[in-house]
Amino acid sequence: KIIPGEAKDMISLYFNEHYVLFEYDQTRVVSRLLDGNFYNISHMLSTDYEVKITVNKMDFLRCLDRSTLLVKDSDRRPIILKTGEDKLDLFIRSDLGAMEDSIAIHKEGKDLTIGLNPRFMVDALRAIDDEEITMYFINSVAPCVIKNEMETYLYLVLPINVSNSDY
Repeated sequence: KIIPGEAKDMISLYFNEHYVLFEYDQTRVVSRLLDGNFYNISHMLSTDYEVKITVNKMDFLRCLDRSTLLVKDSDRRPIILKTGEDKLDLFIRSDLGAMEDSIAIHKEGKDLTIGLNPRFMVDALRAIDDEEITMYFINSVAPCVIKNEMETYLYLVLPINVSNSDY
């Protein structure tokens, strides 16, 4: 027993080289300890972005939420994001239907077309409290980085290859 809590609360912690056990009152939580070589994320996070997009989070989230209605859990259909001068066009096609939408953005850099998993984007956006979000792109095959200026959060969403027939 390693971690004493408040006067009457105790959390016990047990571990070996593969597992850790947390014990509190009548609750036990077991977790496997991971060891190994993991991706060095800093190598994937370039600062040489070609495109920077700032968008209202709720507008973007509503579009993404609508697009997920057209994708089955087993389906890996991307949502296509295509930047214009001051708008972001969103496209998705699946066996259940198709959706096209546009939202206002502030863009710095060149135009870009990229495919992303809409569920991954929704998960990232729901965890962010900011009214506006900023996304950074290098090209259509590099990860989309979502972060704020203070870098209090950072999300990395890998792209999905798309063809012209997808939109």
